[in-house]
Amino acid sequence: TVKFLRGTGRVRQIDTSGELSELLDLGGDLEDSDGQGTVDVDLGMLATLGAVRIGVSGRNLREPQFGDITMSRQVRAGIAFDGAAAGLSPLLVSLDVHLRRYVPAGGDRRVVAFGGEHWLRPRQFAIRGGARFNTASEQHRTVTPGASLAVRPGLFVEGHAAYGSDTSERGWGLAARVS
Repeated sequence: TVKFLRGTGRVRQIDTSGELSELLDLGGDLEDSDGQGTVDVDLGMLATLGAVRIGVSGRNLREPQFGDITMSRQVRAGIAFDGAAAGLSPLLVSLDVHLRRYVPAGGDRRVVAFGGEHWLRPRQFAIRGGARFNTASEQHRTVTPGASLAVRPGLFVEGHAAYGSDTSERGWGLAARVS
């Protein structure tokens, strides 16, 4: 994927112990600056060998810069086993890892993640769960439960939650998907 990015990068030290509304107000200090534009590339490949899928992806391959901020290159590899494709239980298990450390705004990251998904009623209701660990700096751990419900063939309502030792990793979501 070729993408055009436009942004402004600034670095500022702040005391994060304040109220959220006060911290958000500090964003006003970032206005009135000239944005920069650049082109970058993301690349991914997937191979399917029977019930096994192997993939690799790269993001921010040109490592675009905005002022003092560089968007680090991210490279991930993963493997998954699809029990249904092997004529077994409709259980999908997966493992993926960052192949190199990258540095987003929150600090060094190199994530290992694994998970599973099981269709309790074929193509009607699924549950999933997983976990991820940052192995680069602080040992943040996050668990992620979720579910999918087919409202009608090809239309799904999905929900997920994330709980972890790092507050920036916590959250939830609800979505509709057409497949």
